[in-house]
Amino acid sequence: MSANTPGNFCWFELGTSDFDGAKAFYGELFGWTVDVNTDAGMPYGLVSHGGNGICGMYELAPEMRDQGIPPHWMTYVATPDADATAAKAAELGAIVMAGPFDVHTYGRMAAMADPTGAHISIWQPKDHCGSDVIGPIHSFCWSELWTRDRDAAETFYTNLFGWGLNHKDTGPMPYGEWINGGIPIGGMLQMNEQFGDAPPCWMPYVHVADCDATVAKVKELGGTPMMDPMDIPDVGRFALFQDAQGATLAIVTLAMPDE
Repeated sequence: MSANTPGNFCWFELGTSDFDGAKAFYGELFGWTVDVNTDAGMPYGLVSHGGNGICGMYELAPEMRDQGIPPHWMTYVATPDADATAAKAAELGAIVMAGPFDVHTYGRMAAMADPTGAHISIWQPKDHCGSDVIGPIHSFCWSELWTRDRDAAETFYTNLFGWGLNHKDTGPMPYGEWINGGIPIGGMLQMNEQFGDAPPCWMPYVHVADCDATVAKVKELGGTPMMDPMDIPDVGRFALFQDAQGATLAIVTLAMPDE
C-alpha cells in the first residue's frame, strides 16, 4: 500500500510525555531508530527502521499537558489539498482542532475531531510524503476507528475521503473495512460496554513477527498489556498495550495465506 495515495494512511505520530523514554522503549521493542529534527521550530523525532521512514514522535508541550492531552498515537490521511479537506470536514460536522498550517517545507496539515469524537489528522505532502513503507514487519500496517456511532462515522468518512466500507458483522462486535481505491486500508468497530468510558479514537497497528513475544517484551520494558494476544480468524493474532508513558498501540501478526 502506498502512503502517498490520497485517502490512504500516510503517517503515524506519537505525542509523548517523555521523548527520551519513548525513544528507548520503541527502540528496544521494534528496533526503531530516531533522528531529531528541529527545522519546524521544535524537536521532532523522525523514526526509521531498516532505512525506511516509519513515523514521527515529539514531546507534548506544557500547554498541551495543561489542556489534559495524554500521550497518544495520531493517524494521518493523505490529501492533495489540506485546506479544502479541512473545510469539507467542518461542513460534515467535524471540529477542526488545529490548522490548516504549514510544517516548514515538509507539508501542510490539519488536526480534527470527527463527528463521533475520534481525532485524526490530514497531510498534504510537499517535501515529505509520509511513511516510506506501509505493511512490512515493524512498520504500521492498519488503522482502526473505534466509535460509538458507526453510521455517523461511515457517512462522514465516505463523504470526506471517498472511502467505501465493507461491512463484516459476523463477530462479537460490528466491524467494517475501509476501502480506498479498491484496497482495504483500515477498519471500524462499534464500541460496546467492554470499552467502558474509553473515548472514540483511531487505533494504529504495527506489524510484528510474533505477537506473544512482543507483548512479553512490552512487559520487560515497563509497558502495560491492555488486551492479551488473541486470534482473529483468517487474519492473524493481535494485542493491545500501553507504552511506558501511557500511549496505547495495537500490534498484529498476520496469518500467511497457507496457514
